Amino acid sequence: MQRVLEIDPRNLLASEFLGGVYLKQGDLDAFLAQNLRHAELFGAPRDALDGLRRTVAEMRQAFAAGGHASLARCMLQHVPQDGAGAIALQRAVLYGAAGELDAAFEHLDRALDVRDPALVYLAVAPQWDSLRDDPRFADRLRRMALRPV
Repeated sequence: MQRVLEIDPRNLLASEFLGGVYLKQGDLDAFLAQNLRHAELFGAPRDALDGLRRTVAEMRQAFAAGGHASLARCMLQHVPQDGAGAIALQRAVLYGAAGELDAAFEHLDRALDVRDPALVYLAVAPQWDSLRDDPRFADRLRRMALRPV
């Protein structure tokens, strides 16, 4: 991903994936820095960047206090409560990371109902690892005609 961003610094997908890789590796500082770079690259207004910096500080505190689950709960406070598609997907991933599987599947179902295109990666994307061992996950894969890996 870093090489892709060297070639094309405004590649949205590579920027988002790189942040996810950092988080999966447990490198919170790199994850948060990548999110700030991402926001700056895509022209976030100054007040939005200032708000993001405050949120980053909150996330660091949450992670220090309780690890990934605490960080996920903190991040949930910054994602709109209602919505389908991308919002529902974000909430599903975060609830899964927080260990709140019923809520995770509720939001995953919302994304499935609107056929969010990002669900094409459901069977393989690492952000869904927290849900894979639950039998409901295999059911969602079957609904999409995907096979577990």
